[in-house]
Amino acid sequence: GPKRVMFGSDWPVALLGGTYDEAVEFFEKVLPSEWSEPERKLARSLNARRIYGV
Repeated sequence: GPKRVMFGSDWPVALLGGTYDEAVEFFEKVLPSEWSEPERKLARSLNARRIYGV
């Protein structure tokens, strides 16, 4: 669920396959369409902040 997903990349190595913006765009496409905006925000940034203590 949305509390168990977070965005990440292996930047700068990921740039070999495309731009950072393309990676973000792909991530947005694969998020479930039924997730609310607050759930999407968890996956975009809030989960990582919680897990890494930022």
